[in-house]
Amino acid sequence: MPKVSEAHLEARRAQILDGARRCFARWGYDGATVPRLEQAIGLSHGAIFNYYSSKLELFVALAREEHERFHAIWHETGFAGLARHIAEADPAWLGVYLDLHRRLHTDPALRRKWRSLHLEEPPPRSPGRALALTILNGRVFARASGAEIDVEPIVRLTEKLVD
Repeated sequence: MPKVSEAHLEARRAQILDGARRCFARWGYDGATVPRLEQAIGLSHGAIFNYYSSKLELFVALAREEHERFHAIWHETGFAGLARHIAEADPAWLGVYLDLHRRLHTDPALRRKWRSLHLEEPPPRSPGRALALTILNGRVFARASGAEIDVEPIVRLTEKLVD
């Protein structure tokens, strides 16, 4: 079997994740069947699952990527930056984010896998942080439902309350 470059492997992983993100956003976890994943990604079952052992592993990889991105935005730009990011995010993909959190409570296999990645949220250290996280979760829910809300008054009020 010929060896492929690391760049090729990374490009293939990115192709798989991009297609899977579209498929999960459109159909949700349950509706993202293997044939739908194959169609959205443009690869065969074997090609996809050579990189990810199961649909659950693929879902977790996307969820982890999103989780890490949200945390990076929070640490780089704070509450305001993350609130603005959520306000511009694809509502369908945010629905997948909500599906992840629902599944963490109902799917033992997903919960075990998520915990093995050490991505559990630490309890908020301050009442202000707890308030900010609650507001952000509400923004995710509102945006996932398709609501268009001016985020700037929310940012100003939250920053005033947290300070």
